[in-house]
Amino acid sequence: MVLVARQAAAQPQHGISLYGEMHYPVDFKHFDYVNPDAPKGGVIRFAGMYSTFDSLNGFIRKGTVATGMLALDPYIYDRLTAAALDEPTTRYGLLAKTIELSPDRRWVEFVLRPEARWHDGQPVTADDVVFSFEMFKTKASPALQMTFMRILRAEKRGPLTVRFWIADPTDRQLPLICADMIVLPRHYWQHHDFERATLDPPLGSGPYRVGRIDPGRSIEYERVPGYWGRDLPVSIGRFNFDRISVEHFGDTEVEREALKAGILDVSAEASAKTWARGYDFPAARRGHVLRSIVALESPALGRTFEFNTRLPQFQDVRVRKALAYAYDREWSIRVLGSGFYKPANSYFENSDLAHRGLPSPAELALLAPLRAELPKEVFEAPFSIPATPGLGRNRENLLVATRLLRDAGYVLRDGKLVDGKTGKPFTIHLILDSPIRVPYALHYADALRVLGIETKVRVLDSAQMLQRLRTLDFEAFSMERMMSNTPNFELRNYFSSAVAMRPNTFNLAGVRNHAVDSLIASALTATTRDQFVTACRALDRVLLYNYYAVDTGVVPGVAYAFWNRFGKPAEPPRYATGFPHTWWFDADADAKIRAGIDLPVLPVVQTAKRSD
Repeated sequence: MVLVARQAAAQPQHGISLYGEMHYPVDFKHFDYVNPDAPKGGVIRFAGMYSTFDSLNGFIRKGTVATGMLALDPYIYDRLTAAALDEPTTRYGLLAKTIELSPDRRWVEFVLRPEARWHDGQPVTADDVVFSFEMFKTKASPALQMTFMRILRAEKRGPLTVRFWIADPTDRQLPLICADMIVLPRHYWQHHDFERATLDPPLGSGPYRVGRIDPGRSIEYERVPGYWGRDLPVSIGRFNFDRISVEHFGDTEVEREALKAGILDVSAEASAKTWARGYDFPAARRGHVLRSIVALESPALGRTFEFNTRLPQFQDVRVRKALAYAYDREWSIRVLGSGFYKPANSYFENSDLAHRGLPSPAELALLAPLRAELPKEVFEAPFSIPATPGLGRNRENLLVATRLLRDAGYVLRDGKLVDGKTGKPFTIHLILDSPIRVPYALHYADALRVLGIETKVRVLDSAQMLQRLRTLDFEAFSMERMMSNTPNFELRNYFSSAVAMRPNTFNLAGVRNHAVDSLIASALTATTRDQFVTACRALDRVLLYNYYAVDTGVVPGVAYAFWNRFGKPAEPPRYATGFPHTWWFDADADAKIRAGIDLPVLPVVQTAKRSD
C-alpha cells in the first residue's frame, strides 16, 4: 500500500503571522492604534540616539549612524511588510502586495506592488529585492549577515516576484526575517560603495527623504508629498509630520536645557532624579510642557552592569554571583533613582515571557534533559537576589559574596582581593556611555572595594564606547537592553554561543552555554505562542542563575517630556510607543503656546496595561 501525504496548497495572503491568525482582515482600512484623520504638517524635533554621527549608512559596522538611518528605522526605506504594533508577531504587506508561505515552510514568496516607486520615480522590482538580500548577507554588518545566514537564497521568479528559500523550516521566524527586510535600490548602489561610511544622502522609497544635514550635529527628514504608499492601510494615520528634525547632543543636561528653551519638542527622559525633580520650570508650570509614561506590554528597558566572561576572572559563576550580591539595588533605586525604577528578576520583566514561580511541567520537559548542566536552584525556586533594607547597609549580602569569592579561590591580602594561586589582584574597569550612570557605578564600586576589589569607573563618549564594545575591549560595562515581545532573533544575537567570540556581537557578555543554546533552539522551533513562552521562561531561569548581569532596575515604561503642541492616539499600541510616526502637529495648541496662553497643567499621565 502506498501512502500519499497531501499538503494544502499555499495561498497568497495580505500578511503573515508567526503564530495563529491575523487580527486585521484583507480589507482593513488602517491600524486600530492610529488616528486616520490625523492632519499632515508641522515639525517635530527630538534628540538623537548618539551624541554625534558621521554616517548615513546604517547597514555596515563602520561609523556612527545618524538616528533615523539605522536598519530598524522606518524613515527613508520601505520594507516588504509593515509590523502591526498591537500584534506580537504579525506583518502586513507594504512593498509586497501578497505573501505566500509554502506548507512545508521551505520558501516564502512576495509579489511586489506595481505602484511602488523609489524617490527618483523608478519602480521597485524583484531585482532590487534580490540585490538587497545579497548585500545584507555578504557585505553588511555581522549582525545583519547573521540575520540572513539561514536564508539560502533569494530567487527572482518574475519582474515583481521574489521567492526566499529557507535553510531550516523548523525555525519559524525565518519567514518573518524575510518579510522584515528593507529593500535597497539596485540602480543606486551599483554606483556607490555599500561598504563605506558616508554622509551622502542615499536613495530611498519610504515616507521621508534626507533633508538638511549639519554633520555630527543634526539631520532633518522631509516628508515625501508624493510618497507612493501614502494611501495603503499600513500607512494611513502615520508619517504625519512634514519635517522630523533630530539634534545630537554630547551631554544630556544640554539636551534637557534645549527642551526647556523650546529648541527640542520631545525628550525621552532617562534620569529618574530629573524626572522626579527637574520639571519645575515656567513652561511646565503653565502647561506648555507635559510628561507621560507609556507602559508597554513588552519586556521593560533593563539597566545592568555586565562582565566580559571571555576573561578568566569572570568565568566562574561563583564570582559572578558574588558580584551580583554586592550591589544594593534597593538603596540605589530609592536614593539614586528617586523610586522611579523597580527591581527586575527577569530578562523579560513586564511581559508574559518572564519566569513565574516554580518551573511548569512544560518547562520541566525542556529543563530536565539539561539537569546535569544547570544550577540546582533552577528547579527549586524562582530567581531573586535577596532584597536589602535599602538603607545603604548591605552587610548580609556582602557576607554571602565574601564566601562565594573564597570558594572560588580568592583571598584577602592587605585588604586586597587576590587570586589564591597566582596572587594577581582582582580589579574591575567599568566603562559607561553616559554620566547618568556614574552615581550607580560609584555606589557599586564602593561596595566592591569592601570586598577588596579595586574598581575604576570611566565615562566614554559614544564613539569610544561603540569601538570598545565592537572589539570586545572591556572588562565590565553598563548595559541597556530592551527585548521585543517575541525575541527570536534577539535570543540568538544576545545569548548564543555562535556569536560570543565574534567582534561586533550583541552577545557582549560572551555567554557560551550549551543549555542556553538548547533552550534558544526550543524557542526558535516553537510552533505556538504557548510553546515559545514556555521556552523563554525556561531560558530566563537559566540565564539568571548563571549571573551574567547585575540588575540595577528597570523603567516602568517609556518616559517622555514634550511640548504640548502635538496630538497622539488615545491609546498607544500594545508593543511600542508609536512615536513619532503616529503623533501629529496640533496647530491650535501651538498657537496658544506662542500666544502665551496658559494650558491645563495635567498630572503625569501613565498608560495602563490592557487586560484583554
